[in-house]
Amino acid sequence: MHQQQQRRLSEFMERPLSLSFLKYISDQASLVIPCHPTATKNINTVVPPLAHFINFLVRRSTVGPGTLLAVLVLLDRLRNRLARIAKGMPCTRQRIFLATLIVTCKLLNDTAPKNRHWTHYAHYFTVEEINLMEKQLLALLDFELSISLNDLHTMLARFELSCNSTSTTDSCKRTLVNANSMMIGASSISQHIPGVCGNQRSLRRLPP
Repeated sequence: MHQQQQRRLSEFMERPLSLSFLKYISDQASLVIPCHPTATKNINTVVPPLAHFINFLVRRSTVGPGTLLAVLVLLDRLRNRLARIAKGMPCTRQRIFLATLIVTCKLLNDTAPKNRHWTHYAHYFTVEEINLMEKQLLALLDFELSISLNDLHTMLARFELSCNSTSTTDSCKRTLVNANSMMIGASSISQHIPGVCGNQRSLRRLPP
């Protein structure tokens, strides 16, 4: 069973990103915190809707499926912590996804982009805003950042179940971009995740 899970995980991370996986990520990110449907027009009205923002950010940063699978682990952990005690503004989910992606990249990759580079990828936020987002996310997670292989297996199984339940198995394989252009793919994630699991390596905070 373990070998079968490992094979499915490796095959998933070797494939290019699929449109359905990005939609699934958007759906999961939307569940992290309830948001007010309307707000003052002066507050980040230029930030696009969550699904569009995630597609935009993934394309510009060229992160791979392995990284995004790990992002789902932290988003799920954050959702469980927030429960129903908080509500956000219309762009809160975009901010949470961006901060989670940044933290995940730093967790998995010692040469991850610095926060000033993410201002170019994310486009809509300043480096000061990104620094604050990251600090707030780490506080909300209480620095609980370990990600195990079992966590990744669980996230992949949930995604595959969503594909089967909506009868879109073929569309789950419909690609977005070529796998060769991904920054973090199967070979990279396989090197970093065991270190996190076995040694409980904490997040190496890179300077903003």
